[in-house]
Amino acid sequence: MNVFRRLRPASLALAFAAALLVPAARTEVAEINGAQIHYEIHGEGEPLLLLHGFGGSGRGVNRFLEDYTATYRVIVPDLRGHGHSTNPSGELT
Repeated sequence: MNVFRRLRPASLALAFAAALLVPAARTEVAEINGAQIHYEIHGEGEPLLLLHGFGGSGRGVNRFLEDYTATYRVIVPDLRGHGHSTNPSGELT
């Protein structure tokens, strides 16, 4: 089901505007224990790893990126079986 169908026009406009405000990222994929782990890198500087909660994806931390990318190189993965990352085992523990 398309989540955007449930949003009102004003909410939809805000969702798209928020997506446009996210700084440009470099998208990478790492092969780890048979899974493809997708992650984004934003900004420059000392590394800062931001993790999302269970059932989410890396997009869940977008609202924090602007605060951190001026100072840090922010690394945002989609954890195994979340977002664009795969989970060949089919298990989440």
